Amino acid sequence: MPLERLSAYKGPGFFCVLSQPSDSLPIDEYHHWYNTEHGPARLKLDNFANGFRYKSRDLERPVWLACYDLKKVSGLTEPQYTRLREKRSEREHHVLKRMGYLDRRIYTNFSSRGVDKSPAPILLAVTMYVRDDRVDEVDRWYEEVSRVLPCAGWRCAHK
Repeated sequence: MPLERLSAYKGPGFFCVLSQPSDSLPIDEYHHWYNTEHGPARLKLDNFANGFRYKSRDLERPVWLACYDLKKVSGLTEPQYTRLREKRSEREHHVLKRMGYLDRRIYTNFSSRGVDKSPAPILLAVTMYVRDDRVDEVDRWYEEVSRVLPCAGWRCAHK
C-alpha cells in the first residue's frame, strides 16, 4: 500500500512481516534479536494492539511470520513508528543485512466477527488480483460466504 494511502487510512488493519534468516544469521541470534529488541519496541507503541509469531510447517528452512493488529493503519506513518526504522540500532542493522528473505505486508480490515485477543490457531493467506470495477463485488462475496460457512472460530478478513 503506497505511503500516501497509509496516512489516509484511519481504520484498523493488520501488519505482517515474513522473514527467513540467511545461512549467515544463526537462528538463535535471529530469535534473540526479535524477542528482546525488535518485537518489544513495536509492542510498546500505542498503535500495536498485539503481536504474534508463527513458523511455517512445510519448509525445510522455515519462514517466520510476525503479525500485528493495528488500531489504525495510518499509525505506520506516524513519528513514533517511523522513528524505529530511522534510528535502528547497530544490532538491528547487522541482523537485517543478513536476512535471507524479508517481506512486509499491510492490510486493511474489511470483515470481522467479534473480538479475540488470543493468537489465531491457523492463518490462511490468499492472493487474488481483482479488477478495480469488481472489488466491491468480491468484498460482498467474501462477507456472504463468511456468514454461511460453518467455520467455527473464523475471525476476520483483510485486504
